[in-house]
Amino acid sequence: MSPASIAALNNAKTTPSVTSVLHVFTKQVTLDQRQRGVPMDADFLSMAAKLQQLKVSFGPEVLQKIEYDGYAITFEFKSSAGSITSSEVLARARSLGIAVKFLGANRYLLEPYAGLGS
Repeated sequence: MSPASIAALNNAKTTPSVTSVLHVFTKQVTLDQRQRGVPMDADFLSMAAKLQQLKVSFGPEVLQKIEYDGYAITFEFKSSAGSITSSEVLARARSLGIAVKFLGANRYLLEPYAGLGS
């Protein structure tokens, strides 16, 4: 691991877990590969394609907001899409092989590298 990755783990408020170590390590590898010009699963085009696959399941006008942080996409459903439950979204994502976490209030995190570590 790079010194920056180790520092990120050392600055955590809790003892690093396997998940947090894996998260920091994949971010480091992603950055290293991007610097070499290698297409990555965490690139915007790849992430947007995954979100599009998921969105098709719920209708064309369901998204209110998306934010890409260089690694993952946070997205939010419109409040008018209130009939969509988090369990439906997570189940549909799982069936598509997409890693999604529920953040609350119609907000979700779409992560790259689905299935890594499972």
